[in-house]
Amino acid sequence: MKVSRVFNISLIIFPLFTLISVYLSNVALTITFATITFHFWLRAICGAIFSTIKLTGKERIFNVSDKELKLYEKLGVKNWKDKLPTYKPELFKERDLNKLYSNMLHSELVHIAISIFSYTPLLLSIFWSYLHDSIIIFFITSVLASLLDMTFVIAQRYNRPRVKHLMSLIVEKHQKSTCKNN
Repeated sequence: MKVSRVFNISLIIFPLFTLISVYLSNVALTITFATITFHFWLRAICGAIFSTIKLTGKERIFNVSDKELKLYEKLGVKNWKDKLPTYKPELFKERDLNKLYSNMLHSELVHIAISIFSYTPLLLSIFWSYLHDSIIIFFITSVLASLLDMTFVIAQRYNRPRVKHLMSLIVEKHQKSTCKNN
């Protein structure tokens, strides 16, 4: 089953489970399903909002240092990056490198935002005394969700410099062939 289909079904099923657990007065289940619902909807909303922003790749947030690339080598990103699920795989099978590059920028930005907003349930549990007893659940789910999204950020930051280099080689080759023809 496609990742996008499972994701879309989850946007409906987990809110229903949340309502059922509220009806059953089961606080633990309600918190669990509500948190899962939040994380699914967070992904949908961030994806919709951030995919509309015009990005060039020159934004400071997208700078990848040599130290960072060395860290990714040590983490073995090359070995696991292709195993990550993708909501829309066709975005990363793009033949137009400019479009692929743009898709990578948007994906990275979306996952950075999701990673940051993943801590919202934890913040709510700190400020609402009703949820203080469940703070450990919110801490664990927030950290795990954030770490999960950072794996997608790492994969994009690992791949993007390679795509950019390939793009510059193509431009260089095109310029050389244009000079020879003139």
